[in-house]
Amino acid sequence: VEARLRDVGKEDTSGNVVAEDNADDKTMQKVFEAYADSKSAALTAAQMQEVISEIQSIVRKRNASPSVVPLPDEYHHDDEDNLNTAEEFQRFEKAQAEKVEAYIKEVPTILKSLVPLAESKDTTALARFHPTDRKVLRADDVELGVIVSDPRLYYTWDLCIVFDLGPDILDDLDLSEGVWPPEDDDDDDDDDDNSDADEKKSGSKKKKTPDDKKRAKLRKFGEIVGHVKTAGLETFLYLSVQSDEVYCMVGATEHRLKREAERVEFEVELDPKKAREHAKQIGMVTQTGDEDTWAHLYGKFVYFQRENPDTTEHKIYKTYPMEGEFHPQTPFTQTNRIKLIHSIIGAETMFGGACLAMKKLMGKKVHPMIAFFPVHHHPKRLSLIENMGWLSVFKPPLDQIKDYYGEQLGLYFAFLSLYTKFLIPAGIVGLGFTVGQALKWEVDFDGMYVFGVLICIWTTTFLEYLKREVARLRVRWGMDNFHEIEAVRPEFEGETRHSPITGKFEEFFDPLEKLRRLAISYASIITYVAALIGAVIGTLLFRVVLKDEFNMLTKDITLISAVVNAVVINVFNAVYGKISEILNDYENHKTDTAHENAKIGKTFGFKLFNSFNVLVIIAFLKSTSVGEPMGYCKGSFAQAANKVDFLTEYFSYLRNYTCDIGPTDYLLTPMGKKLTNFTDSKTNYTKLGEDALRIAYEKIDEGCVAYRGDCMYELFFQLLVIFALGLVLNNGLEIGVPLIKSVLAKRAQSSVGHLDDAELNDAFEETLAHKSSLSSHSKIDASNPSKKDKASVVKEFQEMRKSDPEKEFEMVQHEGTFGEYDELVVQFGFVILFVIACPLTPFLALMNNIVEFRLDSQKILRVTRRPHPKGAYDIGAWATCLTTLAWLGLITNTLLVIFTSSVFKRVWSVEEFTLKAMILFVAVEHCLFGIKMLVDYYIPDEPAEVDTQLTKQRYLCNALGLT
Repeated sequence: VEARLRDVGKEDTSGNVVAEDNADDKTMQKVFEAYADSKSAALTAAQMQEVISEIQSIVRKRNASPSVVPLPDEYHHDDEDNLNTAEEFQRFEKAQAEKVEAYIKEVPTILKSLVPLAESKDTTALARFHPTDRKVLRADDVELGVIVSDPRLYYTWDLCIVFDLGPDILDDLDLSEGVWPPEDDDDDDDDDDNSDADEKKSGSKKKKTPDDKKRAKLRKFGEIVGHVKTAGLETFLYLSVQSDEVYCMVGATEHRLKREAERVEFEVELDPKKAREHAKQIGMVTQTGDEDTWAHLYGKFVYFQRENPDTTEHKIYKTYPMEGEFHPQTPFTQTNRIKLIHSIIGAETMFGGACLAMKKLMGKKVHPMIAFFPVHHHPKRLSLIENMGWLSVFKPPLDQIKDYYGEQLGLYFAFLSLYTKFLIPAGIVGLGFTVGQALKWEVDFDGMYVFGVLICIWTTTFLEYLKREVARLRVRWGMDNFHEIEAVRPEFEGETRHSPITGKFEEFFDPLEKLRRLAISYASIITYVAALIGAVIGTLLFRVVLKDEFNMLTKDITLISAVVNAVVINVFNAVYGKISEILNDYENHKTDTAHENAKIGKTFGFKLFNSFNVLVIIAFLKSTSVGEPMGYCKGSFAQAANKVDFLTEYFSYLRNYTCDIGPTDYLLTPMGKKLTNFTDSKTNYTKLGEDALRIAYEKIDEGCVAYRGDCMYELFFQLLVIFALGLVLNNGLEIGVPLIKSVLAKRAQSSVGHLDDAELNDAFEETLAHKSSLSSHSKIDASNPSKKDKASVVKEFQEMRKSDPEKEFEMVQHEGTFGEYDELVVQFGFVILFVIACPLTPFLALMNNIVEFRLDSQKILRVTRRPHPKGAYDIGAWATCLTTLAWLGLITNTLLVIFTSSVFKRVWSVEEFTLKAMILFVAVEHCLFGIKMLVDYYIPDEPAEVDTQLTKQRYLCNALGLT
């Protein structure tokens, strides 16, 4: 039908279809309405032939007197553009709601006509799938190279909605008039158990029967698809090969995309050559050889052709001919199309949208919609797989990643790549210092402070380069105005009102209600943090129990406590991640950026405390009297002194500088003999302590490991265990969990266990009819196969018949970049906060990040569904987190060198140590702070070429009216 419609008419200057016979206006309208019905497969073969005959008759009667025939409602969705008053909005919304109700009434008829995609005869719909689908769907039956005359018919299937309706939902279900369609009942969105309990409690509602629940599920299905269609989007429905799910493919015509792009002020890239030519025409100065400077200019999309189809102004936009025959000369990439379709689906009805919060709906237990994802474009995906190998971490295809997955993921991989490259010098130098520790057989040796200073300089340089790289990419990808044009989250709950500033409609949320929700949210967080503090105290008491009750060796306690700490950290991190996500949704943030930044703020402070509290205790508390209940650090002088009972009281002041985690089975023999010579109660024990400490440091200088006088060794050991175990757990869970979920989902989708014997036999007979296309069942005896053989044959046949969206549905949903950033920011903290105790951490982080890049890239390319593309101005609040860690790292490493290590304890006496150490700390800390601030000040966050590019873009776009 669609192919013959191309011969019937053409567009006039207003975008309407022109029939070529005044007498046939009514017939033409009937033809278009019939075509609209045929899209849902509502026509029989005889009715279809009647429509074709009518079209052929009109073609034969052509003459030169055109008449205007409006497009049917399925295509004509410009009404909302002319709405100005509240009454007009209400009438429009009512009309849209009536269209949805009309679609819901037809749902049973539509579902009965659905077939699996491999059996579909709608060749035009099949042609609109992405390339590899055509190979799966019998390419010889698909009209390739279809060129349609109406740009409102230019579209492809870019997103997929999956509904779980069950294979027998229509069987014996009463759908008679008066029963179908059922009334809309919001209680259906709640959990069955909760709704049943409410019904028993209230007694006001009749308990729902299984048939009532089936009808409610069908209504929800009809509401979703109906809203999508009334928003001007194109849909195509088909069954899964098991016939238990319905797949709804969604696309948008070029006309609909352009209208939405104009409404949301979507920015698209300008054609460099045309932009330069236009700049000359408006008097801008251009120079020979400056062509490259005109690349990557962006401007607000204006639908010039809607007002004047003959205009050429639209040619200033860059076009993408590689998007295929259904998007000729389009200014939108597939990623842009997906973003715009998302915008249409989430927009309010008054703006012509579907008003659907898809994520929220999928979170409801009884809702039939179980998945919503962009479909893969497999040639582009395969190209990315080829370009993202092991070493691509050092030169990733960022533009290609951005074009396929969106700017947010592109910035993540840019950050990971830059961070990894900066870890190379830090890792090499750190490895050299680690070799020095091994050769001296001592963690705390002279010169470690040099590495601390180098890391402080490295951190500042890295953060400045990161800002500049993000600025370059932001301009290159057209995200400089992202904050101003970012769409409202579909999940945002607010009232629509006129903005007092711009006069445009906006969504408003009561500030008092916002404040109340924030108070509840942060009260919950404080409660959870209190539980974490209790867990930390519990782990410390656990060490005391191991020491006092089990008399364990110090080295064993150190190992066990390190493992326990690592497990506690990761468990609390995982649980808090879920809690913070729930609380963040409850706070009702307006945009995705605000939502993400709020979640980062909640998570960062908690992760900072949870991940590093043990290390802070070892480094700064166990060396003081506060650490006495925990014992002292392994190998310290106070450990030996504490073994001599008659000196314990008088050596208590030494605990301000040395520490231990518990008694050991040995006495430092040379030191012990020296101490036992002082038995006179009148001995000057202050002098005794100084002499003993001096002797210990002499032994250290001689290479005697047993006389360590600080906590650096234990800090090194704990940091190494926690860091290494965290890397293994994170990488294992990151790829393992999605893989396991994907395998389980594939097994569930491929199962034929739901078939009874009769259904299995029928499926087996159908499979045998296609036996020539099977590859591995030639040995099966078709005359007497076992039930297992039948199931195996049917299962393979179903796998062969699955469409690409069905295979992608078996993958797990991508959870966004939050988890990846979170992991790297915590890693960054381990790298810099206590680096002089364990200089090996930068090298371990380098090795991990090479693996991390490979895992992340393969996960999104092979394991998860295609993520929803999102724009991004920068890496968000994660930049603030990194900066905070950089300042804290400067403080902690200075404290380690001066107070925790033995560098200055060997120089100063006990009495003068505290005062001199404090003075030195303040002086060094202020000096390093000053150097860091000077570097921040003199290195601009944006390179000069970025500023030039933005100035040129603003001037040109102002002249063109694209701002």
